[in-house]
Amino acid sequence: MTREEEEKYCSDMRDLFAAPGWALLVSECSDAIASSDNVDQIVNIETLYHSKGCKNFALQILALPDHVLSIEESWSEEEVEGVDASYS
Repeated sequence: MTREEEEKYCSDMRDLFAAPGWALLVSECSDAIASSDNVDQIVNIETLYHSKGCKNFALQILALPDHVLSIEESWSEEEVEGVDASYS
């Protein structure tokens, strides 16, 4: 992605995080993760893989704010590197 595309992506994601539905989604994902740890629900290999996939997906959603933050932090690092290079 270009810097401009990253900025648009991060801006759109920040809008998503501010939406009322985001808190609901986070709650649903947290509940899904908690319930996936219940081995009593695993009756065969298919339910194991399904549960594992659901948990991984929920974890990815919960990690989105950190992902956006890491993109934004990389911009700061690039700017600092640019300043350092200009003083060399």
